[in-house]
Amino acid sequence: MLIAQRNKLLAINYVDLEQCLTSVVGSEMSAAAPMEALKAQAITARSYALVHTFCPANGWYDLGNDERHQAYKGISTEHNSLGCQ
Repeated sequence: MLIAQRNKLLAINYVDLEQCLTSVVGSEMSAAAPMEALKAQAITARSYALVHTFCPANGWYDLGNDERHQAYKGISTEHNSLGCQ
């Protein structure tokens, strides 16, 4: 979604939570990490994202793209180590 804000555009990428997790885990950990560590990271990332649905970063979106939020980098960092589809 694109939102006009004064003389700028705000681009918002709506992503399904489970699809987002494959990129977040792949961005924050190596695919070579132990499976249990990857699972723990997925649980942590999911919990963090869910909390922000109740306390969003902004009126337009739940999570931002800065250090305070998760490292979502899109398809380039997706890794299917956890069997996520």
